[in-house]
Amino acid sequence: MTHIIQNILSLDQYLNDLRGTIKFSYIFKPLYCPHCHKRGCLWSHGHYNRKADRQGHPSLNPIPIFRFYCHLCHHTCSVLPECIAPRRWYLWQTQEDCLKAFFNGDKAQRIEKQFPPSRQTVMRWLHWAFDRFKEFRLDIQSRFSVLGYENEAFGWWKTLLQKISLSATMVILNRMGVNVP
Repeated sequence: MTHIIQNILSLDQYLNDLRGTIKFSYIFKPLYCPHCHKRGCLWSHGHYNRKADRQGHPSLNPIPIFRFYCHLCHHTCSVLPECIAPRRWYLWQTQEDCLKAFFNGDKAQRIEKQFPPSRQTVMRWLHWAFDRFKEFRLDIQSRFSVLGYENEAFGWWKTLLQKISLSATMVILNRMGVNVP
C-alpha cells in the first residue's frame, strides 16, 4: 500500500526537501499504518530507487522512495510525494496535461506529438479515467459541490480537471481508502 505526501508537486521540490535534512525518512513517516490504521507503529524499512523523471531534460533519477514496516500487522508501505503516481511511469502532471488536451478536443495522435507518452499510453489513461469514473465520482463529488451533478464521464473529468489538479484528486481518493491509480 502507498501513502502519499501532500503538497510535494515536483521532483525538484522532493529532492530539495530530502537534501535539507539528515534523517529524512522520519520527516516522511506516516502517523499511522495505512493497513491497520494504528498510530505510532511504523519503523523505517529503508528505501528503493525509482525512475520517475521521464521528461528527457537533465535527469533527476533515481528518486528514493521510503518504505516503512508496521510491527503490529507486519505489512510494509511506501511513501510517495504527491507528484509521483503509484504504479505508473509518468508523473501526475504529465497525465493531467494529456487528459486536459483530450478533453479540450485534441486527438491521441496530436497529444503524442505534444507530450512524451505514446498514443497507446494516452489511450490507456483515457480508458482508465472512463472506467473509474463512477467510483471516483461518488467519492469526489460528495466533497466538492463545484463539480455540479455531471453524470457522464467526459464532462465530469473535464470539469474536475478545471477545478482540481489530478494529483490533488488522487491524494484525496488515497486518503479515503480508494486504490489509485
